[in-house]
Amino acid sequence: MTLRFSRELKIFLNENHDNCTSCGNHFQNNELTHLGYKADNSFIYACNSCRHNVAETVVRYGYSKRSYEIPPNEAYLWRYLDFSKFVSMLFKKALYFTKTSLFKDPFEGAIGIFDNKKSYDRSMLFALLVAHMTAPINGREALPPSKEITDEALAILDRIDKNTLSADDEKLVAKAQALSQQMEDVRPLRREYTFVNCWHENPYESDAMWMLYSKDISNAISIRTTYQRLYLALDKDPDISIGRINYIDFNKSFSGTNSTQWYKRFSFAHEKEVRAVFLNPNYKEQPGIEFPVDLDILIDKIYVSPSADNWFVDLVKDITSKYGLDKEILHSDLAKKPLY
Repeated sequence: MTLRFSRELKIFLNENHDNCTSCGNHFQNNELTHLGYKADNSFIYACNSCRHNVAETVVRYGYSKRSYEIPPNEAYLWRYLDFSKFVSMLFKKALYFTKTSLFKDPFEGAIGIFDNKKSYDRSMLFALLVAHMTAPINGREALPPSKEITDEALAILDRIDKNTLSADDEKLVAKAQALSQQMEDVRPLRREYTFVNCWHENPYESDAMWMLYSKDISNAISIRTTYQRLYLALDKDPDISIGRINYIDFNKSFSGTNSTQWYKRFSFAHEKEVRAVFLNPNYKEQPGIEFPVDLDILIDKIYVSPSADNWFVDLVKDITSKYGLDKEILHSDLAKKPLY
């Protein structure tokens, strides 16, 4: 093992998250994967069958699928904002990431609904029992969560219900419950150091988004970009994840334990949200973080509100030009005159 975990290697890992770069096969859930360098010092992220091609191992993972889906490179993303925020972005050449605890949605960062806590606690206990039973121990590598192991974890839950735990069961359950409590104590704190920058995915403008995300629609702006532009404008930052929100029924489902930032209620599905996410406890005292971006890369086109007067369109063009940005600026298509 080595400590050569460079920024470039992190980017390589992010861009090859799901497939072995040696044989091309898709990783299986919980498969042991190997990140490092080949003999020629080039990067490699290998499945267990191709680990012999890794000359220098940096880290090994138990593969798990991302909690979010990445849009196609050319998927259009829109950010609707007030004129003042638009000018601030031009001036600072930065995107503002807001702390999720400051969002109006009380379910931002939630696991589920409180009424289902007992069900969640039980499912978490099951997962932690399996984790303890498959963990590497005494030089043994981690085990895959086989049917025998998951069946035994279910049997332990049943013995808890019947109050028939053995002494060994009690030790294992105590460890799992202690870890579960630690996770429960820490979980709400994630909202304080999770920062997001939100976009709307759509091939076209959205009348609803104009209304929802601009305080004064007559002075509103929409920036159009693509997933690829956003990723490149943020300089491929390996500490920022960009993906689609999962919309679920919290009455029936739970969000991921360590991925609550990727889940929202179905009642928000109209937002078609793609968000850039940054997590870092070192920034928990800050309401938000500004990330420098290359605006020439980020911005494809600039749209002005359908409610805006022509003078405001000219003002946007003038301000944009003064900041040295040469982009097409369009009055919203929704402002065009209908033919009856």
